[in-house]
Amino acid sequence: MRVIVLLMLRLLISDIKQVYGGLGFFIFVKSLLNPSIHACLLVRLAANSKGIIHVIIRNILVAKHSIDVGQSISIGRGLKLPHPFCIVIGTGVVIGDRVTLYQGVTLGFKKGYPKIENDVLIYPNCTIVGAVKIGSAAVIGANSFVDKDVEKNSVSK
Repeated sequence: MRVIVLLMLRLLISDIKQVYGGLGFFIFVKSLLNPSIHACLLVRLAANSKGIIHVIIRNILVAKHSIDVGQSISIGRGLKLPHPFCIVIGTGVVIGDRVTLYQGVTLGFKKGYPKIENDVLIYPNCTIVGAVKIGSAAVIGANSFVDKDVEKNSVSK
């Protein structure tokens, strides 16, 4: 149990660093009031919980941010949710390190779930479905529908 708490704390610190570019006392205090950090914490808790605990945390996320998170999601370090509203992350999605998800993003099922690699930026109202791979440092433009692989360092409109 202690290992899980330490791991969650490290991941939350990486989220704070991703949002603020560092970590210090004043940044930590500021992050306590930031809805983006609250959403990241709840998303991580929901992704790593099961049973009734998952249902409770998921319902809090839906009520507070309209974010729906499935179970058994893998989320790397430095998750950034600049506008944490109306996001759907389906069960089985894999999210790499330093990924930014804007409002209205859906990562869902269509014969499999997406794998988002490191340093990906997904702009508002995007839908990514299927067993697709979004390569490292890719940018998914606003209002995009993606159901095919996206190469690393590329832009999908």
